[in-house]
Amino acid sequence: CGKTLTLKTLASNTPAKFISVLGTADVDDVMLHNALDLAEGCTPAVVLLEDLDRIVNAKGVSISHFLNLLDGLKVLNGVLVIATCNEPDKLDPALIHRPSRFDRVWRFDLPKYEQRLELLRRKGGPYFSESALESAAKRSEGFSMAYVQEIVVNVLLECAHDGLDPADDHLLKSLDTLRMQRKEASKPGESMEEREAVGFCGVKQ
Repeated sequence: CGKTLTLKTLASNTPAKFISVLGTADVDDVMLHNALDLAEGCTPAVVLLEDLDRIVNAKGVSISHFLNLLDGLKVLNGVLVIATCNEPDKLDPALIHRPSRFDRVWRFDLPKYEQRLELLRRKGGPYFSESALESAAKRSEGFSMAYVQEIVVNVLLECAHDGLDPADDHLLKSLDTLRMQRKEASKPGESMEEREAVGFCGVKQ
């Protein structure tokens, strides 16, 4: 199970309210403050910092201010802070190696063939043949679990839109489309596997 699916499972199995801060270019200190203030007003709550590597490197975010928040200058009663990251090697070690900041850290490696096949069976079993699912699992090496799930989701959405019954060739076409999208999104000289080789999830209690 990858970061995205883990968080979706958590969100669907807890009564806590989820407040997300995305690692977009316009994220700033004010957004972080507002998210924590909102969470404190509706406990129990979870503040999800998605793409922490992008958040702390955003122009509007002061790393010292962010570290102070995690160090407890702002009391967080009934609030859980969860951060995800695709490139933990680019984070300041002070972020993830001090217990006062993130008390628990998990690493999410890319799924193996058996894990990809299991997810494809669970999501696409009623629609596609076993041979097509096995082929998709083999050809999706280097995909995160979120991308593997997207192979099936894209097919079902497109077929529903076009009034078609999902077929094996739709599944493999969706896979090829996603492979191309991932390739185009990779940085020059960076393989798709390197881009998603590791995930990070930290929890501040």
